[in-house]
Amino acid sequence: MLPNIAVIGNGYWGKNLVRNFHGLGVLTCVCDTRSEALGEAHALCVRFAEAPTLGLALTKRALNAASTNTLDAQLDLERDLQRQAGFTEDYREGVVAFKEKRKPAFKGK
Repeated sequence: MLPNIAVIGNGYWGKNLVRNFHGLGVLTCVCDTRSEALGEAHALCVRFAEAPTLGLALTKRALNAASTNTLDAQLDLERDLQRQAGFTEDYREGVVAFKEKRKPAFKGK
C-alpha cells in the first residue's frame, strides 16, 4: 500500500484533524515542516525508483480501469496484467532475489 502523507499548516483545527486521521491509520506520515515533507517526498521517490516500475505501471492500469469496469471485466483485465507481469525480467529478478534472500535490483523490463 502506498503511504499517505499530509503536510500540516499553522491552523489548530487542521493539525488536530490531520493527527486524528493519522491516529486512525488513514495517513502513514504527518509532516510539521516543509523540509520534513520534502524529506518524506524524497524517500517516497526513492522507494518508487527502486520498485519494479513496470509492475507499478500495470497496477496503475488496473486501478484506473476499476471505476468503470464491471467486476467480470476487471477480473479479466487483472488476469491479463498478471500474466503479462509474469513474463517480465523484473518478475524473474524478484523471484531469484527472494530465493537468495537479497534485495532485488529491478530494471523496469
